[in-house]
Amino acid sequence: MTDRYVLDTDAVVDVLRGRQEIIARLAAVSPDDVAVTTMTLAELLYGAAVSSDSERNAQEVERFVSRVRVLPFSREAAMRHAIVRHAVRAQPIGPNDLIVAATALAAGATLVTSNIGEFSRVPGLPIENWRARL
Repeated sequence: MTDRYVLDTDAVVDVLRGRQEIIARLAAVSPDDVAVTTMTLAELLYGAAVSSDSERNAQEVERFVSRVRVLPFSREAAMRHAIVRHAVRAQPIGPNDLIVAATALAAGATLVTSNIGEFSRVPGLPIENWRARL
């Protein structure tokens, strides 16, 4: 699949916080080309749950994810997970990030994240940092 984006948790948080440069980049692509992983959804819902206004924040998360695809951790993602985990074993990445990366790889998508240090160690994972100037 081409021109398909998977938004990491930090990119979604940027949108929810109204970060205009991220919102503009998101508006420039078709909603059909945007997804989040189930792990990202879990992280967003956890963040909402521990916030000072959990109900409102959970509703914002649900409103956002209702407009994009939510990619499951599939059999293909599980295979990618094992391959990536083995590849980065000398300098592991976090378990949640590993699931996000594997899911994006399985989807053939570009991961949108500002966490370049972590995700750049994943072989073959296309990454874009929408916080960076074009």
